[in-house]
Amino acid sequence: MFDSKNYDEVSDETVAAIDKFFDTLIWHKIKLADTFYEPTEVALGELMAFMDMTNRWTYSGSLTTPGCEENLYWNVLKKVYPIKPYHFAYYTKMV
Repeated sequence: MFDSKNYDEVSDETVAAIDKFFDTLIWHKIKLADTFYEPTEVALGELMAFMDMTNRWTYSGSLTTPGCEENLYWNVLKKVYPIKPYHFAYYTKMV
């Protein structure tokens, strides 16, 4: 769904919603740009307002992590959205 280099063109408002969403997932005080940022809520609703849910694949599956729950419905958007390199780096370090 997200890529820092190869992504589809989206509006500036969509980029702002994506950035805000990923900023709000950072759950400890961190310096972003020249300011310290400490989130208080996750901006999922704002992000979802910009996602193209009409062009997607859906399938039934399960989680791949323990307890491997079954009968989950997955939605994969066809459009690839941009993610800032610093957000990508932060989340790949968290895994």
